[in-house]
Amino acid sequence: MKMFKMFGKRGFAVLTSMALCAGLVLPSFAASFSDLNNAINGTYQGDAFSFDDGKITLKEDVVNTGGEDSITIGSDKNVTLDLAGWKVDYSEKGTGSTIWVNGGKLTLEDSGRVDEDGEQVSGQVTGGKNSGVYVEKNGSFTMNGGVITGNAGKDGAGVNVYNGAFHMTGGEISGNTAKNNGGGVAVGNRNMGNAATFTMEGGKITGNIATNSGGGGGGGVWVKNGAGFVMNKGEITDNRITGANCGGGGVGIHQGSFTMNGGLIADNTAARGDGVQVHGTTGSGANQGPGSFTMTDGTLKGDVTVVDEGGNVSVSVEGGNVSSLDDKYLDGKGLVDNGDGTSRVVTHGDENHTWGSWGDWTDNGDGTQTRVRDCLVRGCETSDSMTEEIPSEPTPPTPPTTPITPDEPVIVLGEEEIIDIDDPAVPLAAGPVTRGEFLDYLWRHEGEPAAAAPDFTDVPGDHEYAPAIGWAQSIGILERVAPGDSFDPDELVTVAAVRDILIEFAEYAGMEMPELATLMGEDDEAVLNCDEILAEFFGEEPAE
Repeated sequence: MKMFKMFGKRGFAVLTSMALCAGLVLPSFAASFSDLNNAINGTYQGDAFSFDDGKITLKEDVVNTGGEDSITIGSDKNVTLDLAGWKVDYSEKGTGSTIWVNGGKLTLEDSGRVDEDGEQVSGQVTGGKNSGVYVEKNGSFTMNGGVITGNAGKDGAGVNVYNGAFHMTGGEISGNTAKNNGGGVAVGNRNMGNAATFTMEGGKITGNIATNSGGGGGGGVWVKNGAGFVMNKGEITDNRITGANCGGGGVGIHQGSFTMNGGLIADNTAARGDGVQVHGTTGSGANQGPGSFTMTDGTLKGDVTVVDEGGNVSVSVEGGNVSSLDDKYLDGKGLVDNGDGTSRVVTHGDENHTWGSWGDWTDNGDGTQTRVRDCLVRGCETSDSMTEEIPSEPTPPTPPTTPITPDEPVIVLGEEEIIDIDDPAVPLAAGPVTRGEFLDYLWRHEGEPAAAAPDFTDVPGDHEYAPAIGWAQSIGILERVAPGDSFDPDELVTVAAVRDILIEFAEYAGMEMPELATLMGEDDEAVLNCDEILAEFFGEEPAE
């Protein structure tokens, strides 16, 4: 099955023609991305790398010199890459991620080197426009050394674990800048329940920036949509996120979970929640679900902010050193200092007082039982109690002396349901549409705004849907399809494609992505009811 290209390779250029490199001469100290990809695939002939028991060690910088593919770790590859003090640099011509872990396994190491000035030099992964390292399709990335720095991207500029596992034991993720969230690392894709995880056993995530101004989170780390982060050691320091509505300078948790068993989170900056922000909502869907933060050990310097939309946030500080507990309350939720180095989360509240959770039932010895909840803050009464009768034990049923054989079920055949296809209350499918045609639906809904012609090899300027495709490309809906790539505008659009187009458009328009009851079927099925889908998306009546 051929899926919509914008959801495949995450915008990595597929321009591999050597004609693009005509006239370019590689400097003697730099290998090309094609060289390293060939080394990974076992076809390299040269001396830019050394090979030892499955490990590839760099002997010079590796530089993208002409729109080459990302360094790619396919699903059949298990690669150990030693930077040895050299760079893997995508900045000159690249448009995607520096390293793409596409279902395979990558272990990054750095044995270092001494340069001509006698200085110790660390190896770098740098220059990515869509993350330094991008992990998807259940790929696995282990970082034991090296520096991931100087990368950009929408989310997770340093490392973006869209789907898969990231295990960090050493090295540093620093100096990366995200357009939205997760200046250092983003964990999790757009769908709740995804299998994205990050385990931190060492290393540093420091000095990264997220520039979201619309209410996001995570200057250092962003954990989203069912993903999980476990921090046992390491440091998350000196990160920041800009924007008055943004939180979680160190860690932003957006319908995900973060467990801190050790390590340090300190000196991060945000408008709210310098240390950690936890966001959770009720319901289900791409942008709804629980958020949780649990701390058992380690040091957290900075406040913890809770954004609770419907009581779906869990915060538990069971141990460790918390130097600053926030007394800010959002929706009556916040942390309260126990006075013994621990804290508890407020679980109920109103305008005048805030209560803790109910305690266990106590038998009063007179057929009644009582339970108590303590008043936590804001000068309310000492406690609140509830007393009720102890429920009697139910009498167990007497088993029958003779087994009872149930009667055979009686099936009554009713009249066959008849659907009148002329009834206007019965919606009729509009039939399958193409990718270009669906974008044309959306473009016409938005008033047919003018835009430059699209930059795709198979969408000429006189194509029927060229204005709509050019508009979609200009506002960033198609930013993950590399300019100059093919778009396939005349192939049928699938359920998965429409869902992701609308997620991108919702982000562009600054709106929450709704759950669409009209977007039915398997991901690879063709879409039949575009009018109804767009009507529900925009909260409008479908066209007659």
